[in-house]
Amino acid sequence: MNALQIASKIEIVPSALGETEFIGPTHAPRILNVNLFAGTIQVNANSGPALPGTFFWTIPHVPLTTLTPLIEQVAPLVQRALAGALKRPGDGAGWRIDFTAEAEAELEAADAIVMRFYRSWTGHNYAGLRYALCAGCGEEITHSLTVAQGRWVATDLDEDDGGYLQCPHGGTHEPHPGGHPHGPRLYFTGHGLDLEQNGAVWSGQCDCRTWASSGADWREIAETHFLHAGAPAPGAPLEIPKP
Repeated sequence: MNALQIASKIEIVPSALGETEFIGPTHAPRILNVNLFAGTIQVNANSGPALPGTFFWTIPHVPLTTLTPLIEQVAPLVQRALAGALKRPGDGAGWRIDFTAEAEAELEAADAIVMRFYRSWTGHNYAGLRYALCAGCGEEITHSLTVAQGRWVATDLDEDDGGYLQCPHGGTHEPHPGGHPHGPRLYFTGHGLDLEQNGAVWSGQCDCRTWASSGADWREIAETHFLHAGAPAPGAPLEIPKP
C-alpha cells in the first residue's frame, strides 16, 4: 500500500452500468466515484470494501447520459485538486490523505455542483449517508469512511470508520455481516423502510405510507423501495436558485 502514489491526471472512465441501471449486480446503488490513485472518475455501483484513496458523491436516479454534463463539470475541479492531495502517515502503520486549502476549495466547488444537480432532480437536499442496523443491539448506524478535513476518504482496506458509538452489548456498533434488509442503503428522510418476514415471504412498507411491497426476496423489496424513495421529483429537473 505504501507504493501507491497519487495520480497526476483524472480521466473520465465509462460506466459499466446500463442507461437506467440504478442498482448494480451487488445490490449497491450507483455513485460518482473518484479514485485518487488510479486517476479515475466513474459512475459505478460497488458494495465491496472501499479502496484506499477514494471518495464518492451520491447521484440521483436519472438516466446515465443525463450525468455526462455533471461529470464533465466536476472532473476538472477534481483534476486541479490532485495537486493538493497529500498522502501522510496515519495512526499506527496506516496513512491518510489530507488536502491543502486550495485543493479543498476545488472539491467544495465540486460539492456545490453535485448538490445543486441533486436538488434539481430530487427536490430535496443531497443524501450522502448510508445506514445499516447494528448486529448487537439493532440500533440504526451510519456507514461512513475516515474523515479527512471533513471529507469522507478511504485510507485503508481494513480500517473501521472509528465513528461508531458504543453498543450497549459491549464494544462498538457493528453492521450485520453479509448484507441486511435495512442496509446499506441511502438514507432518505421520511422514507425509512419497515421490513417484516412471515415464513418465506417478506413485506415492506415505506414510512411515507404511499408505498408497500411483498415477495420472497427482501433484496428485491429493498431495491424497489430504494427506487421509490430516490425517484426524481415531479417536473424535474427543477429550477434551483444559485446561491
